[in-house]
Amino acid sequence: GWMTDREQTLLRLLAEHDGAIRRLAASYEREPARQQDLVQDIWLALWEALPRFRGDCSERTFTFRIAHNCGVSHIQRWRRRQR
Repeated sequence: GWMTDREQTLLRLLAEHDGAIRRLAASYEREPARQQDLVQDIWLALWEALPRFRGDCSERTFTFRIAHNCGVSHIQRWRRRQR
């Protein structure tokens, strides 16, 4: 096909987990615009991390570990800005 394996994997993960990722982002950020930014940050981080996926855990675990780490970073950045 015309898509790389990485692109196909990301699109499949997006189709399978977008709703759950949006709910997770909402648990880290109440503000809708910042929630949307966080969702985009998560998918970008996942895109960047996919080449490092070795299958040591499920794709779902890998996806949500990255999403969680993005959420934590998001909160830390927000707290730094508040100081």
